[in-house]
Amino acid sequence: MSDVEAERTPWPLAFLIVHPGTEQERSVSVHDVVVIGRECAGVEENRRLIIDEDEVSRRHVEVRLDAGTDRAVLFDTSTNGTRLNGARVERATEVALKPGDRLTVGKVEIEFRTDRFSGVATDPSVSRSTVHSVSLTKLAMVAGDLIGFAAISQYTEENILLRSIDGLHSRLRDLLGQHSGAHNSYVTDAFFGIWELDQDPEATEHALAFAVAAAELVAELAPELDLRTPDDDPIRMGWGVNLGLAAISTVTGSKLAVLGDATNLTFELSAAAGRDGRPEVVTTAGVESQLRDRYLFTPPEELMVKGRLGAEVIFGVKGRVQAGS
Repeated sequence: MSDVEAERTPWPLAFLIVHPGTEQERSVSVHDVVVIGRECAGVEENRRLIIDEDEVSRRHVEVRLDAGTDRAVLFDTSTNGTRLNGARVERATEVALKPGDRLTVGKVEIEFRTDRFSGVATDPSVSRSTVHSVSLTKLAMVAGDLIGFAAISQYTEENILLRSIDGLHSRLRDLLGQHSGAHNSYVTDAFFGIWELDQDPEATEHALAFAVAAAELVAELAPELDLRTPDDDPIRMGWGVNLGLAAISTVTGSKLAVLGDATNLTFELSAAAGRDGRPEVVTTAGVESQLRDRYLFTPPEELMVKGRLGAEVIFGVKGRVQAGS
């Protein structure tokens, strides 16, 4: 190889290992960007990885490397989503990659291998629509609700409201990632995170630990935010934690949608938390029964939930059980 060719084709910074540890294992070089998808139209051959499955979008997800900042990230633009180490990643958001991470695209597992950063082509003339996947999944869910948001928004300038909520949610998303959760789209003040029980045996613990930590983080950040109550007090958020079945898909190709009665109940719990003398984290009997040896709970209370028959038994979360107690 000539010096000019060597300059044009540097040694790869990383590799994507398709079907790692199997007889079908193969390696794809990553120099800067690799686009993974069913067709990847317009992408150079050495920058694409074709996965010929109906549930994989034409241009599903990108792996991006930045040698200058020593960063590797995923950027998902798919209909049906991408998993990183078993957890769904947020759509249209850069998600950090590290050596040894496992991606799941459709039904295909891909390992990211590199000593840095702590394909078979299809016929492009064949065009198919992406199969829209809807799954019924057991989830642990956490919803966060800004207490008194209607009054706060009435007395707060729109730019201050947006800037404050965006900054707060950015910190909450970072905290969610530390607790192995996946962020779901939020509307105005609401925050929603999910954990899939069949992928994470400790999903319930991770969800409740996040909610407790989130309540502490909001209390820490609130005095410094421009966002205040009409009485000029720091803001507070209520957090609801629940377990249940939900339908997971996307709505018109947007961010992940998680729909169902259990989801609605989770938001109702967040709307009850931090009010009427309750702690800022409230949960259901299912969570309490699993974690009563690790957390302190208030006595059970019956909560009437709009649109549901009968009352829901709920528990306030007072904190973790201290070692030796």
